[in-house]
Amino acid sequence: MLHSPRIVQSMIARRPDAETPAAPQQPTPSPFADPAEPILRNHGIDVDTAASVWDIFHAARTSKQLIEKLQPLDIPDAVKHELVVAKQKTDPKPDWRDRVERAVQVVKTVAALPREHVETSERHPKVLAAVMKIIGVGHKGNEE
Repeated sequence: MLHSPRIVQSMIARRPDAETPAAPQQPTPSPFADPAEPILRNHGIDVDTAASVWDIFHAARTSKQLIEKLQPLDIPDAVKHELVVAKQKTDPKPDWRDRVERAVQVVKTVAALPREHVETSERHPKVLAAVMKIIGVGHKGNEE
């Protein structure tokens, strides 16, 4: 069945995709883009300091290492924070070895506590379980 041009135009106008023009897509950032460069450029840090901080950023393997290296530097805290957030995006995912290492640290910390504190924690196992859950130790099936 043939429709008149007016009916065809009204049918096209009612389509959801015809009502609003398509918004231009934002370009996706390249996975090879340097995350430190725009942060250092936007905060107006002198070139020598920026080069030094850039080297530190890329030499650090994790955000934790970066925090340790940035601590003594005389740059604004906002820059340090942005660099750490950018580095956290590339941090390796924790695996079972990290959880074991954290559990060992907890055991060492508890062993160093005075005896009365250890006895108190033993009397309150739910508190201990909550602490273990926070640090990510234990099996998911055992969490309360």
